[in-house]
Amino acid sequence: MFIRAKTTKNKATGTKYIKHQLVRSYREGDKVRQEIVMDLGRLEIDPKDYKKLAQILTMRLAGSESLFEGDLELKSIADKVLSSFSVTQTLRSDREVITKDAEFLNVNTSSLEASDIRRLGPELIASSFYDRLKIKEQLLRCGLSRKRDRQLLKL
Repeated sequence: MFIRAKTTKNKATGTKYIKHQLVRSYREGDKVRQEIVMDLGRLEIDPKDYKKLAQILTMRLAGSESLFEGDLELKSIADKVLSSFSVTQTLRSDREVITKDAEFLNVNTSSLEASDIRRLGPELIASSFYDRLKIKEQLLRCGLSRKRDRQLLKL
């Protein structure tokens, strides 16, 4: 994804306005298409930082955060944009193609549990210590039910 600066002109007054958009490029057959993911409004940052900001926004839209978001100014701009953004089109992904033909089932959400945690951070550390210290076995030995153990893991 990338950030595009778009200039619009007010026909009545002749005033030019600049707005920014987060744009995604994708292939459709042999053609390259672009879709606007979100309007960013007017950004007051150096155009050299567009690429970094686009990467931060892409990660945040995907539901993850980079461990190396160094520039606090860009991070705060991303927070501001994401708190007030309106998505103009949904991102196309392989998951959408799969879900079109998918069979949907009712699931008891209280029976769900995390298995392969992919996000680095507190969850991974807690899960690692939970396994290493064999807390599950200790709790079961103390009389904790398996249902309560699953509920503890969700915390």
